[in-house]
Amino acid sequence: MNKAVIFDMDGLMLETTHTWQKAEKEFLADFGKAYSSEVAKKYQGM
Repeated sequence: MNKAVIFDMDGLMLETTHTWQKAEKEFLADFGKAYSSEVAKKYQGM
């Protein structure tokens, strides 16, 4: 049984923003879509 759960907002304990941006760029490319800063702003900081 879990006694605790840790939630990490990017930059607090781990910096994963770059990893997510790379994954999003590759995902969108698979569908012929471009990754841009406008796209990133929609989803970052949610």
